[in-house]
Amino acid sequence: THHFNEFEDNLQGICRILSKLEIDYIYTLNTFFW
Repeated sequence: THHFNEFEDNLQGICRILSKLEIDYIYTLNTFFW
C-alpha cells in the first residue's frame, strides 16, 4: 500500500505539472496572437 501511495503522489504531481504547462502554453499563445 505504501508503494501504491507513492505512485499516486507521483501521478498527482505529474498532473499538476502538466496542467501548469498547459496554462503557461495557452497564456503564451494568447499573448503572442493578441
